[in-house]
Amino acid sequence: MQPDYDLRPIAYILITIGCVLAAMTAVVPNYDAGYQLMFSVFLAGIVPYYVYGCLTERLRGWALLIPGLVVVAGHVWLTASQRFLGYDGYADGMIYYGPVLLALGALPAGVAVGNLINGMTRR
Repeated sequence: MQPDYDLRPIAYILITIGCVLAAMTAVVPNYDAGYQLMFSVFLAGIVPYYVYGCLTERLRGWALLIPGLVVVAGHVWLTASQRFLGYDGYADGMIYYGPVLLALGALPAGVAVGNLINGMTRR
């Protein structure tokens, strides 16, 4: 039987990266005064990391690590495409829906895959 490793420090690093991504997405150019913080974008951006943070005390092993990696990867893609490659003032609203979809879809799918991997490695 393999010992369970505590991957919570890595999960906390992923949560920190996600909060930084949410802040990067929320600080947008304002042509009158430099930059502006869009608080609603920031709140939408930290939703998946709040949910993931609530899961850190219940999950162990790959079931904890894989959902965090999936959410951070999806958020990196969303931030790059919406904020840095094609910023249009978030007119399509994907910056609001994307993180919520990550929390509702990617987290449960990642937990299921992680539990499957945990089950295979314990044999």
